[in-house]
Amino acid sequence: LVFIGSSVATLMFSIDQVAYLPQQYLLHSMALLVLGPICYLFGAVFAKRSTSQQVNMMLTIALALASAFSGVVVLFPEMISTDEVTKGSYYQYAGDCLGIAALIGYARRDQRAPAWPILLAVPILILIGSRASLVAYVAALMMSAMVLRLFLGMGVLIGVILVFVKVSADTLPDLYEMSRVVSTLAGALFDGAEDASLSERMVFQQQALNVIAQQPITGSYGYDYFVGGYAHSALDLWAQYGVVAFVAFVLAICANPCMNWMRRLFAGGTRRPDAPRYVPLLVYLIVQFAFFRHPESVVLFFGMGALSVLAQNHRLSPRR
Repeated sequence: LVFIGSSVATLMFSIDQVAYLPQQYLLHSMALLVLGPICYLFGAVFAKRSTSQQVNMMLTIALALASAFSGVVVLFPEMISTDEVTKGSYYQYAGDCLGIAALIGYARRDQRAPAWPILLAVPILILIGSRASLVAYVAALMMSAMVLRLFLGMGVLIGVILVFVKVSADTLPDLYEMSRVVSTLAGALFDGAEDASLSERMVFQQQALNVIAQQPITGSYGYDYFVGGYAHSALDLWAQYGVVAFVAFVLAICANPCMNWMRRLFAGGTRRPDAPRYVPLLVYLIVQFAFFRHPESVVLFFGMGALSVLAQNHRLSPRR
């Protein structure tokens, strides 16, 4: 509520700048302030009321849809838009939906449940081509009980990818280009190529920092339209809506998990408690919002809502 209220207040006080902005720009703000919070509530309700079987069904559906998307990219590339903005959204939402579903599944996972659906998400994310989703998901699993199996699997996958690149770069160029993860990794390792997307995002990040340095309290709504690009991180909120909105957004992600962890820590006496099962989901959201995603992502808002309930309910975050 603080996040929404402070952001709306900034919009009202920035009415002189709003008049110069295109309609699409304001629609992005409405997505952030209306659709995002609605998806937050959906995530919270889902985490609170769903059974373990329903969570597993969600993960199964996410794995099937992500696999189908990867198959379409390879077999029917003409069905995917060639517009870079639209194409990038396909990869991002497909990857983030799978990552969030898998990590909610991990948080609610029974001890005897098989681990392969959680680990299967890694190669599927590579095929999808969403580098941000892959990096955030691997970072999340490194904070889980699956870290050893993750390292073993990633070692095998990297070996397979390097062999695949060597064989297919000349003989099967279409397959070589099927995954942005594979082509980017190959370009960096073999050609020393620079990631243009990453360089561009670093420039936008610096522009947001410059605005924050100039107007740290209120921010400057519409700054990214005038400088030519928005920061793909939560810093964009600070630059757009001011420090209050930024702090409220960070607390919406971190407050419940941190307070829950402190309660477990002090209630455990001399015995250090095991990391709660919701920690990988927390790490995923932090990595995405700190480095990769614009905060208006409705998928990540859904994950935030689910995390808020998983962190509150001890029964949903048992000790290993």
